[in-house]
Amino acid sequence: MTERDKALTAQTHHHPRHRRRRTPRIRRMLSRLLLSMLVVCTMFGGASFGAYAYASLRELPKLTPDALSAENVGSIALDRHGQRLGELTRGEECEPIHSLGEVSPALIHAFVAAEDRTFFSNSGIRPVSMLRAAVEDVLDQRIVSGASTITQQTVKLAMFPKQERTFKRKFQEALLAVEANRLLTKDEILVDYLNRVYFGHIRGIHVYGVKTAARRLFGRDLKNLTLAQAALIAALPNNPELNSPYMRPTTALERAHYILQEMESEGYATQEDVHRAQSENVLGELLRQPIRPYGKHPYLMADEIQPLVVRLLTQNGVYPNEAEAAKAIPRAGLTVETTIDADWQNHMERVLQSRTIFGTASARPFAQGHHRGTDLLEGGAALIDNHTGDVLALGGGRDYEADQYDHADLARQPGSAIKPLLDYGPALDLGVLTPATLLDDAPTVFPGQPPFAPKNDDGRFHGRVSVRRALVHSLNIPAVKVLSNLGPATGFRYLAALGMGVGAKTTVGQTTVVADDVTLASAIGGLTHGVTVLQMTSAYTCLGNGGVWHPARLITRISDRYGHVLYSAVPKAHRVFRRDTAFLLTNMLEDVVRHGTGRMVSKTFPNIPIAGKTGTTDHEENGWFVGYTPDYSLGVWTGYNHNQPIPRAYYHVKIRFWEALMRPVLTASAPVRDFQVPDNVVQLDICERTGELATAACRRLGNSRKEWFCVNHIPTTFCNVCSHPPAADNGGDSWNASPESAPNNAPPAEFWPTLPQ
Repeated sequence: MTERDKALTAQTHHHPRHRRRRTPRIRRMLSRLLLSMLVVCTMFGGASFGAYAYASLRELPKLTPDALSAENVGSIALDRHGQRLGELTRGEECEPIHSLGEVSPALIHAFVAAEDRTFFSNSGIRPVSMLRAAVEDVLDQRIVSGASTITQQTVKLAMFPKQERTFKRKFQEALLAVEANRLLTKDEILVDYLNRVYFGHIRGIHVYGVKTAARRLFGRDLKNLTLAQAALIAALPNNPELNSPYMRPTTALERAHYILQEMESEGYATQEDVHRAQSENVLGELLRQPIRPYGKHPYLMADEIQPLVVRLLTQNGVYPNEAEAAKAIPRAGLTVETTIDADWQNHMERVLQSRTIFGTASARPFAQGHHRGTDLLEGGAALIDNHTGDVLALGGGRDYEADQYDHADLARQPGSAIKPLLDYGPALDLGVLTPATLLDDAPTVFPGQPPFAPKNDDGRFHGRVSVRRALVHSLNIPAVKVLSNLGPATGFRYLAALGMGVGAKTTVGQTTVVADDVTLASAIGGLTHGVTVLQMTSAYTCLGNGGVWHPARLITRISDRYGHVLYSAVPKAHRVFRRDTAFLLTNMLEDVVRHGTGRMVSKTFPNIPIAGKTGTTDHEENGWFVGYTPDYSLGVWTGYNHNQPIPRAYYHVKIRFWEALMRPVLTASAPVRDFQVPDNVVQLDICERTGELATAACRRLGNSRKEWFCVNHIPTTFCNVCSHPPAADNGGDSWNASPESAPNNAPPAEFWPTLPQ
């Protein structure tokens, strides 16, 4: 055999043999490997899917028919008598339907044609569509396809307020959709869907539910919609922003025409009906006037009740933080019971809008930097029950659409209205002075950086005056002297007990009183930011309630849609002033109303016991009056947003404002009882000139008057001035000119006992 033959034989018998022997072996090995991998992958995939499904099921919320119902999804506020005040919203509105009988068949068919053509026959899901969507999602490694039925969308809206686009969420939605299809009829599911579906931002508010959409878009009842209108409404939920008939009318119309064609394909409309609908000028039928958000009481709902609900439920652990609470609460189906009296609230808002009170020429131009405009003379008010702290009415402003500042909760400098609470009240309570104590209203410079030299509003100095006279006529220098003697920190401890301490906040969380305010300038209202009408009025309720303060309370109870109580107010109260202190202050503040800066009130209500204090700031930029009866306190503020002086012709507005607001309150509670005199308070004859007990000489000269005292702080000395008048004194007040000119037998300019520690 030649070498060539050997080589051929080798090729024929060696290589092919080895190939034949190796090929089946390799194939068997590959087959086993692939089979093993398939088994492992199947096991791993099955285990993974099982674990995935188990985790999804564990986190699956419990589905009940009530949970899907959207009839009470909006959160509402009620007044103290159960009367509806409005909805808690983020500028939203949702008015539910209760059955499909309220809805035009055209609208029902439009939604079914647009969103889920197999709705009436499917099991809550469409398996083939879901499989197709799942493949697309896996290939794209994210959720890109919908395939959601109306039932799935309803479950998503009802059970998953935190919208997520994940595989687990889609799996959970599908499971619950099948369960919902078992629990509810198709009509019930469709009612829930039509109540929950979102239509976008329409004329200034976010609209949920077909009933609200029909009314806000066309001003029509659901049963009276045309086919074209029904199609346009059904066009929005697919993409409310993209299909907005106001912002993108062409896109919205294209979507509506597509739905009309689908309705024809499904047999819901004839070709003639569709052509007629497509020819209708449906865009021209849209309403365009902006909607007033928050309904009838915008300041109250948006700036008082809603922020307070957010804070209370966050503090109670219902929500993890205020941001989550603010987002969830409007759609949480809450019932918020408030202390508001709807009748008095309505009256307060009518007065605020009245040109009779505020006049027609109360607008003033302003310039602030590059911003120029016109300011309206504004007002804020708060009415509170002295005995409970219940807020009965709040007035935020004259026109919410023109001015969204809530002036009931906006910090402004209080001026002299702070004096009874910060200066004279603490001094009386600590036994530092009595209503008869003499104070020297003379030029005084108080140390500080810079030095502080207060002046009176009338630009004059009045010499020695009693505490009563200083308070009645709102003299500034005596008030600063009182706080100087007390120490500002002492006065602010009392303010803190009345809810106005350092760090006090408005309802929306803005700080009012700051540490830098603890100075002598605060004695006459010189605060950095100021305080709110609600804070001031709440503090004054303490005086009308015998020295016991109930913190202002606006909300009594918050319940969820199932009636479970999420928050219940616990009444709180503590004594701030002794009973005799509260009476003495009140008695002096009655004189403010009878003879002092608030005397216009007594002319309007001559036979009703009313105490109160006015307050103004430099250049008349703020005008206050806080007045109270034994049962109610009402505080008002007037001024401009940009700190402009109030024109002299409108100085009286604060009083007229207060009178107009208080009139029905006084009528409803008539006859108003008198302020009660405590057992430890007595009335004595004193000498007006010395503050000491009066003698026959004082009475003969006409210098005696009655004054009230706590039995523990009765004067112990008799006047010796009137019985030995100085030669220069012709029965007048010549010795009041200055302390240096006082004769030896004149009383000291001021009397300051040692401050109790």
